[in-house]
Amino acid sequence: MSRKISLFRLLCGGLLLCCAGSLFSQAEAYLLPSRFYLRKMVSVRSLMRRLKVSMTVDTLESGKMRRSEAVLWLRAPGQIRLEYKKDGKNKRVEVWRKSEYVRWDQGGQAQTAAREPNPLFDFFAIGGDGVRYGRVQSLLALSGVNFEGTQRFERESDYNEPLRMSFSWFVGRPVVVFGAPFGKRKPNQLWIDKEHAYPARFLGRLKKGGVLWDIRFLDYHRSGRGYLFPGRIEVYRDGKLTKRFLSYRVEAGASVAKTLFDQVP
Repeated sequence: MSRKISLFRLLCGGLLLCCAGSLFSQAEAYLLPSRFYLRKMVSVRSLMRRLKVSMTVDTLESGKMRRSEAVLWLRAPGQIRLEYKKDGKNKRVEVWRKSEYVRWDQGGQAQTAAREPNPLFDFFAIGGDGVRYGRVQSLLALSGVNFEGTQRFERESDYNEPLRMSFSWFVGRPVVVFGAPFGKRKPNQLWIDKEHAYPARFLGRLKKGGVLWDIRFLDYHRSGRGYLFPGRIEVYRDGKLTKRFLSYRVEAGASVAKTLFDQVP
């Protein structure tokens, strides 16, 4: 008799655990309006307006990963400088500023072009300011991440946000997906951590018929300010891993002079 009672209790306990798990998953899946998560991401990044990141970069060349050193400088809103180094000297310098992109390679002259979205680093240089590449809403639009409509009665408007935003999981953590696919629609996507509002993944094409990007932001460095910067960024082009950034030192509030974005190299 006591054996039957124990078995009954065990079954009841298992049922209760299943119910609790179901309720927990539903609670995790609950989504607030998109504005809530975007404002949270901007407020978190605004605490870290200046970053200096030392990293190694593995690049796929001739079927093998080749390693180099790099330093990334971020100054919100929207200013980015990436220096590739060899033997302690700059081998390549790339700068994103206002509406310009400037690239210099060792032995050559700086080349200037119109700035285009850079989903690798753009979302770490936002600050809520009015600059085009410093505002998250503008950046999402430029990157093809459509998370809200423009008119109240439009099928894909802000009043019908589930068409543009959904819940998912990424490396064991709940994430909010902006530009969520429904049916046959396959827009670009930005994934951000649901609780801490840091970028987790970018998926999509920046040009029609262009490369399919899958950029994953992993293993964040942390401090009292929050999740500073990914310890690992993996870049996939058309499903193939082509580049890996491994950051080993992140300095928040570093001295990042404006001249770094004016002088190339």
